[in-house]
Amino acid sequence: MHMLTAFRRLWVLIFALSLSSLAQAAQRPDPAVMVKHTSDQVVAALKGKDFSSPEKKAELLKLVDEIVLPHFDFTRMSQWVMARHWRTMSPAQQQRFVQLFRDLLVRTYSNSLASYRDQRILVTGTSHDSGSGDALVRMVVKQTGGQSDIPIVYRLYWNGSEWKVFDVTIDAVSLVTNYRASFGRIASQQGVDALLNRLEQRAQQAQ
Repeated sequence: MHMLTAFRRLWVLIFALSLSSLAQAAQRPDPAVMVKHTSDQVVAALKGKDFSSPEKKAELLKLVDEIVLPHFDFTRMSQWVMARHWRTMSPAQQQRFVQLFRDLLVRTYSNSLASYRDQRILVTGTSHDSGSGDALVRMVVKQTGGQSDIPIVYRLYWNGSEWKVFDVTIDAVSLVTNYRASFGRIASQQGVDALLNRLEQRAQQAQ
């Protein structure tokens, strides 16, 4: 009798946990909403402004740093980019790489936005990877002057409280895959410290 009661309580607990998981999934927001909201904020900040002059670059860097990058998980991106090398890096090297990689992406993103000229940015669809739970948000930058549109795909994961971007594919080129190939080659041939020094030099030259 006691075993039956315990069995029933176990199933009640499992059922309650299942309902809780379903409720959490139902409350999980659409990642496309976050991506579109961020894009709208960026477009509003860029509208009617010319960031091509050097004196405006600091303002553009600040815009990217405050609006766009809080939605990126740079530690996860760094782990993917460095791949097998990440496991051999010391905590100090890992921390240094994350910061340098973040700085690199700030500059890269800012340079691309500097050429913005009132193009429209549209969300075209969202899909989910049933295995990993990752989300793919597809966008397109509608070019003017007869230029080809630019497709963009954001890959995100749910960290328990919000969606975080860990890869961006622009015109069929994955940011993570692209950097993993080039950084991995340097780390394999010259060592991780050589890669870190090269990234630091690039940061200093950009400043």
